[in-house]
Amino acid sequence: MKLNLNHQRPIILQQGVIALEFAFVLPILILVILLSFDLSRYFQQQGQLDRLSYSLATIISHRQQYYLDIKSNQPKPLNQQQVTELALIARSQLKDSGIAINVHSLIRNVEPLKTAQFSDGSASCQWRVTADINQALPLVLSYQLENEPGIYVVELCQPLGRFSLFALFSGASSFSSLYSRSLTVQR
Repeated sequence: MKLNLNHQRPIILQQGVIALEFAFVLPILILVILLSFDLSRYFQQQGQLDRLSYSLATIISHRQQYYLDIKSNQPKPLNQQQVTELALIARSQLKDSGIAINVHSLIRNVEPLKTAQFSDGSASCQWRVTADINQALPLVLSYQLENEPGIYVVELCQPLGRFSLFALFSGASSFSSLYSRSLTVQR
């Protein structure tokens, strides 16, 4: 009895082609999945940082409720101790001791412009200069306002400590930290 092996060879060859295609496609598929997880982690962290900077700016804008001088019944001026307290809040909320904070205080209807800037944390962030922030703000008819409220800008910076595939493949050499800024008016 003779066996005809010719009709079985195409099936064996096709199985080898499928395995070869799978070996080429699988690493690309895994890379796309890892990149999507990395990118979603980035957006999640950025969203948390944005919400936190807005919350801290709200705390500062409602200063009379949190930092009231009992004797004069006026809000205490913004100082380094208050910014350090806000940094502790930020670090405990995000469970990251590397969070850095920078707070700008501007009062625009006086000459010369009253500004103050306080920082806490050692992250290597590119903080904006208060004069640049003032120039970037829209000009409101402040000469018509006798007591224009103070403006507070809260900047947060969170270093990205873990390896990032997104940073590697995007070619972003400065993709080492997340940054968020919120602006609020004194209430």
